[in-house]
Amino acid sequence: MPYFNRWMGESTAEQCHWRLIPNAIHESSSGDYTSDRIDSLGIRLADWRNSGSHILLAPSSDTVTRFILDGISELQWIKSTLEKLKTITDRPINVRRKPRKGKLSGPMVETKPLEEDFKDCWAVITTCSIVGVQAAIAGIPVFCHPKSASAAVGNLCLSTLERPKKPDRQRWLNTLAYRQFTKAEMRSGLAREILHQLLIY
Repeated sequence: MPYFNRWMGESTAEQCHWRLIPNAIHESSSGDYTSDRIDSLGIRLADWRNSGSHILLAPSSDTVTRFILDGISELQWIKSTLEKLKTITDRPINVRRKPRKGKLSGPMVETKPLEEDFKDCWAVITTCSIVGVQAAIAGIPVFCHPKSASAAVGNLCLSTLERPKKPDRQRWLNTLAYRQFTKAEMRSGLAREILHQLLIY
């Protein structure tokens, strides 16, 4: 699935984007790209927040969690992260697991909009969930794994939970838009051309 404009059923198959990351599960750095692709999607960065009460724990799926963390399950990660958080904060913690219904997952089957969990949120903690990308766009500090798509603008250590870094995000946002493509862009060779430039440098 892409970072933006994801597949939401067969009716969106030609308009949606697909993520293409050479030799990695996510793009975790920022390159030197223009904002044309992200602008075409109408995505704008909200200012970084300076307030909020609760922490949102948003684990990746069990499959991705085990892949990233060498066999540690989603539930094990949730438990160990909650235990660590209890030693460093008194903030309330909400857990949002990836919505699932049968073989479908994500926004198309969610029963509670992500925006509801983002209300009054101080920080989002995840391994590699795209919720981290959505949080950073919304101005919510993110704590994540180094292989996460939000790593370039996120925090990698929970010890800075009360003083998270809030870097500039435009280069990062531009880069993510250059790592996802429509089917037409893949057929035309545009995706290959862009990613080829990445691989030879």
